[in-house]
Amino acid sequence: HSPRGTATCEMLRSLDEWSGAPSREASIHTAYLQAIEDADHYIYIENQNFVSANAGGGVQNQIVNELIRRIKRAIRKAEKFRVIIVLPCQPDGRLEDEVHIRGLMHWQYMTVSRGGNSILEILARDHPDVNLSDYIVFCSLRTHEFMESRGWVTEQVYVHSKLMIVDDRVVIVGSNNINDRSFMGDRDSELAIIVRDDTAKVHITMNGKPFVANKFAHEMRMHLMREHLGLLREDAYRPQYVLKHPGSMRRSAGDVNRSGLTSPSGEDALVPPSLSSEGHVSLSISSAARIAAAVPLDHTGSAHPHPHHEAPPPHPLPHAPPAVPSHPPILTPKGDSPRASPGLLDYDTSIDDLVCDEVFENIFLSTMQRNTRIYEHVFPGVPSDKIGSIEEYVSRQNAIPQDPELLSSVQGTLVLHPLQFLCKEDLTPSFFEAAIYVDELFQ
Repeated sequence: HSPRGTATCEMLRSLDEWSGAPSREASIHTAYLQAIEDADHYIYIENQNFVSANAGGGVQNQIVNELIRRIKRAIRKAEKFRVIIVLPCQPDGRLEDEVHIRGLMHWQYMTVSRGGNSILEILARDHPDVNLSDYIVFCSLRTHEFMESRGWVTEQVYVHSKLMIVDDRVVIVGSNNINDRSFMGDRDSELAIIVRDDTAKVHITMNGKPFVANKFAHEMRMHLMREHLGLLREDAYRPQYVLKHPGSMRRSAGDVNRSGLTSPSGEDALVPPSLSSEGHVSLSISSAARIAAAVPLDHTGSAHPHPHHEAPPPHPLPHAPPAVPSHPPILTPKGDSPRASPGLLDYDTSIDDLVCDEVFENIFLSTMQRNTRIYEHVFPGVPSDKIGSIEEYVSRQNAIPQDPELLSSVQGTLVLHPLQFLCKEDLTPSFFEAAIYVDELFQ
């Protein structure tokens, strides 16, 4: 007999009469809402789609509205609370040719960052003096490789999982996307399980205080985060070329500074500061700041106009919160591994306490910020906030990688989700396209 586990598992369904239920069931949706409401410290979500009722257009599921309520409660009580949402950089396929991809992007961006009623716009409008990246961040995953026939290439790691972990105590995993098709029960049929464990415990800290986590949820969250941060020993995130020739991938701080990817001090050539040497926002972690136009800051942190700054995108936020301070972790990997370079994390780096600033800001956000800057510099064609139109995106697809030696300082696969990508485009299907691709297909 195999050992019996200690976890309690409950089956959840989205099901209707036509597909086998005596009446419509939406217990996956209900479980998500309850888990979000009950969260004390953090919510971690990975999903292929993210479309919710705040996008309008008849969308019904309440996931984002529940997230907004929980984040507002944390802001009101001055609680340390984190929401991490991992999504694909873009839907799979050629967005320049495929209407359904642009349609899905439209509804997802309306949920996340555009249209006036997105989660980030609502939070920024109601809490203009709050740095939203202290509470919520949208991420994607990206990797790279050296191919003999093509040279350096990059691809997103396509997020297809449907997962939520809350407080290292509750896990919901199944087949459901975050949209009405999966949640409401009267369309697609879905299965999920909610896993709790009141027996197997792990003693850790949460926001620096003693905390008793459930073993299954804690180990799942730790494995995923170590994978995304490049801290699993068995995973080879580095291209083989770098593993064989690590020295060839390094350059001096001065060289990197000339490419615009270093702090003026040069102490860590590959960890970007919040401000460039000219005083401009170089890459804000703040989700809200990435929606609004980046503006120069004076020494007090106040925004002021700049004659060379681009026009803001549609629906600029009324206030751009200050960037998260750039305090890269001072961690030196052991031995002669190619990881033994400034700014890269040791395999044994502790990330148990996701909520504390030392992990969330100085490791999680800092690593994601650095990776994003490097990828956007080396591969100008990756989806990014710098690309506002489909024409510009297509024109960059054959760009030659520049300064590929910077890739040696990519750690894991985490990057910032491109919240302003194609912000100059109207991604809604045209009248004739809508006759084939109705809105419900994307919702």
